[in-house]
Amino acid sequence: MTDQVSRWILSAAFAVAAGYYIARVAGQWRPRPRWGSTLGAGLHALMGIAMIAMLWSVAVPIMLYVTVFTGAMLWFIAEALFARPATGGPVVIGHDAWYHAMMMGSMVWMGVVMSTMPPPASAFSESGQMSSGEMASMAGMSMSGMSMSAPAPVGMDAMSGLPMWTRPPCVLLAVVFCAAAIRLVAHELRPVLFRRARTGTSMTAAVIGGLMAAAMAVTFAEMA
Repeated sequence: MTDQVSRWILSAAFAVAAGYYIARVAGQWRPRPRWGSTLGAGLHALMGIAMIAMLWSVAVPIMLYVTVFTGAMLWFIAEALFARPATGGPVVIGHDAWYHAMMMGSMVWMGVVMSTMPPPASAFSESGQMSSGEMASMAGMSMSGMSMSAPAPVGMDAMSGLPMWTRPPCVLLAVVFCAAAIRLVAHELRPVLFRRARTGTSMTAAVIGGLMAAAMAVTFAEMA
């Protein structure tokens, strides 16, 4: 993700989506919170914020990242298995909790993929060797008791170093999210084209869901 233009565009898309879901959480909290719908919106807001952090290579411990979104995925799986579809939840695809679970699972996969990246190029000098100051810094870290198993930060600055086995799942996820974005937009434009009644809230939620799906599709396409 070295193109600054695409990075800013994707960051803006995720920021809009995260802001929308944060507003939903705030709106549903009063006068009485609807816990299932509120948690779902909050998890999508967290997903948007996490994607922005990844786009800008903000250091996030991978174990924390994977643990949080694994829990989110399990929540939506439980909702799909045991809960009735909610009419007021965040619209993604027909209130399909399985799709929500897939979104959170894709974040777990992204964290796993990020963990396979080599160190950023800034850790090496122009000659391709690590500078003496950085070598001393690494030596100091090892002397202070840090082990190789310490959590690595998540970042997207070294896409070219991804192993080949990570590419096919990324391509598949890019296709799935692209199809989801198209389906959302087509589903919500149909009533407009045929002059049928449609609520503004449903339209807005679908557009935001489509925006987030499209941004995820572009991100996984970049990773592939």
